[in-house]
Amino acid sequence: MAKRKAPKPTPEQERETAIQSLRELLRPGAPLPPGTPVERSRHKMTPQEHELAEVIDGIKSGRLKVFNPHKDPLPAWKIQGNGWGSQNPPSAGYVCDDPGEQTFAVMVMIRTGWSLPDFDLWLDSIGQCGARVELMIRREWLRTAMQENDENAIYRHLEWMQNRRRGIEREQALLPMAQTGAKVRKPFDDANKKRKRQAGDNVGAWKARAAKLWAMPRHRGKSASDIARLIDPARWNTIRRHLRRPSK
Repeated sequence: MAKRKAPKPTPEQERETAIQSLRELLRPGAPLPPGTPVERSRHKMTPQEHELAEVIDGIKSGRLKVFNPHKDPLPAWKIQGNGWGSQNPPSAGYVCDDPGEQTFAVMVMIRTGWSLPDFDLWLDSIGQCGARVELMIRREWLRTAMQENDENAIYRHLEWMQNRRRGIEREQALLPMAQTGAKVRKPFDDANKKRKRQAGDNVGAWKARAAKLWAMPRHRGKSASDIARLIDPARWNTIRRHLRRPSK
């Protein structure tokens, strides 16, 4: 029997799904708890909640695009001419097949002095991860802020993206050091594991030897300390802690 295809979601369902995803993806700061009405008093909200409420309002009204970073890839930038050494703004040294993205990059450079193609090339290099999704969504919010000429939102999004990039680059720089530390510790960890394994084998041998000694009539009434001294006089105190004299 053929499987029935799931019904295609309506635009309203897609918007609600996007809103729920935004609650989880917005970082830093805690998102709104599930079920919290967006229309609640704005002066009681944290800055992160206030920003999320604005985004949700924009999606509900259709003013903001429902952006899917998994389906909408980054533009493929290529360096043309002299690139950074040209007399034009640095973004003009990059070209892509999408005229809209080209215009967006040039406007960001003229408005803020920030190279969007350079950021896109770096973002494409970190691979698929949660940080990439967050940064691509924030990039789309920057586009909306540029279209609406919202000065505060433009620089708020830019600052967030730059801080997130610095944090990721710092983690990438520290990762080799952490891996080197693990390599340095490995011989010591292996030696400790071997020592513990040998100690476990020794304990079994000590108990077996003690059981044989206690079974002999001449050693039957001796204490654990006496038996431990018979097994190994140099380590009798260690051996004694692992022995239990059998009950009479």
